[in-house]
Amino acid sequence: MPDIIQGYVLENVFNADETGLFYRALPKTSMVQKNDTRKGLKTAKERITVLLACSATGEKLKPLVIGRSETPRYLKNMDKKSLPVLYRWNRKSWMTTTIFEEWLRQINNKMKLQGRHILLLLDNCGAHPHLELTNIKLQFLPPNTTSKLQPLDAGIISTVKAIYRKRMLRHLLAEMEETSSASELAKSITILDAIRWLDLAWTGVKASTVRKCFAYCGLEEQDPASSNVEAEEESLPLLEEHYQQLLDGTPWEEFVTMDNSAATVSDSPTNTTDSANTSDQDPPTEDEEEEERTEPEAVINSRQALEQSKVLLAFANQHGGAAVVAAALRLKSEIEDIRVQEKSKSKQKNITDFFPVLPLLLYLIKTIVNFFVCFLPFYTVL
Repeated sequence: MPDIIQGYVLENVFNADETGLFYRALPKTSMVQKNDTRKGLKTAKERITVLLACSATGEKLKPLVIGRSETPRYLKNMDKKSLPVLYRWNRKSWMTTTIFEEWLRQINNKMKLQGRHILLLLDNCGAHPHLELTNIKLQFLPPNTTSKLQPLDAGIISTVKAIYRKRMLRHLLAEMEETSSASELAKSITILDAIRWLDLAWTGVKASTVRKCFAYCGLEEQDPASSNVEAEEESLPLLEEHYQQLLDGTPWEEFVTMDNSAATVSDSPTNTTDSANTSDQDPPTEDEEEEERTEPEAVINSRQALEQSKVLLAFANQHGGAAVVAAALRLKSEIEDIRVQEKSKSKQKNITDFFPVLPLLLYLIKTIVNFFVCFLPFYTVL
């Protein structure tokens, strides 16, 4: 590995890898795979593919998320460019050559603007094309070595999933009063929820964790034996009784890694191309049919949002600490900015804006009056 990265400083050595994520999964409903024939067990569904990329010094690129629908219900009223991830889609939510090549060229353009040349470590996945790029050199790892040589597989991905699932469990516990079943509540988790939690999880991975994973794979001069990745991340808070009920007896580590073996690309080379993006004639999946039955989010205007931000601030003042109050104040301030911008765009209208023919009528009346004023004396003399 030191020979491979020779000529590159560590900040320009990157690794990218895909992973499947069962974004609604609870242990008792989602540990079973589709090829499991045991009766009475629910099949694991509602998955997305996530592409993560980071450098040996902890620089993290925006995640790429691949879903099943071009525009899921909860993204219809949003500008996708405002999402904290890049969103792409195909019916299988798989990585394809077209999607990966598009992502590579975007990163290449970004590095070109920054004047950087980077080395990108990749596994030999069928969807990873061999390209010649101006500012990225692709280095493909030997087969069956990713668990030892790929930093993202050495603990970074599992850390992301651990933080993600802590967020999900916290959400379920906070909403448990509204339903009698955690599994039913989990069905209400949307892909937008998943994207938000994924962003928080990716942001929550410490740079020291990333560096230790790269060191473990031999990409930094550090004793691999001292690279204890787990020590860098906070443990699940005490695993109180209600957490244990949600885990349903499943060990925490098993819950976190339940979808590590989920396919992210097709085994068939023909399905790694953009054909997966254009299979609109395929019948909708059960996930999509269930999503269509879910009511979309109501469109909220800035006035409603501002009123709710006042409620949130009042709650923070009564029950939150300084950090919560500061966050509520910041949110209220940003909503006020949005409202002011909206008002400035809608200029004040005058009477002619409501009656566009009024100026013409006034001109005609004035012309007629002037005519009579000018010619009335001559008419009188005659």
